Amino acid sequence: MEDNSFGTHEFLNLCELIGCEPYISGNVGSGSVEEMAKWVEYMTSEQGSPMAKLRKENGREKPWKVKFFG
Repeated sequence: MEDNSFGTHEFLNLCELIGCEPYISGNVGSGSVEEMAKWVEYMTSEQGSPMAKLRKENGREKPWKVKFFG
């Protein structure tokens, strides 16, 4: 059973630790364009945006450097 305990923070932090470039794949079949836009904002926005504030509340001050989205 997948409990989704390995999420965005865990994946992107792992990529930083091992020195690889993450690839983020948005499933547009089960989500909306708005949800994907908010996720991109969450991962990559500097301070000041609502999603950057949420990321900070979840324990990550600085945005990740994500180059690849699909």
